[in-house]
Amino acid sequence: MLSNPLFDRSLYKKLHKTGRYFLACGTLMVFEKCAEFLVCIVLPSSFNIVLDANLVTLFLVFAFGLLLKIQADFMLKAYDLKEENDLTI
Repeated sequence: MLSNPLFDRSLYKKLHKTGRYFLACGTLMVFEKCAEFLVCIVLPSSFNIVLDANLVTLFLVFAFGLLLKIQADFMLKAYDLKEENDLTI
């Protein structure tokens, strides 16, 4: 029926799962930043909020996770359209 085995529902599942993992890693990084912030409040020292590499990495991890989830949804819709077109021919 479908000639290309790479264009399959398994691709959707893999992209969706990978996106979930990246979002989970980003969430853990947010919790780590919150814990670091609370420690700096409880134990006041020279505390400055700076846009450091870890914060930039946090945003990139979230963005990549969302990108993968969106791409997975697009691939699922494309698979359904391809399957529907193959049935009509």
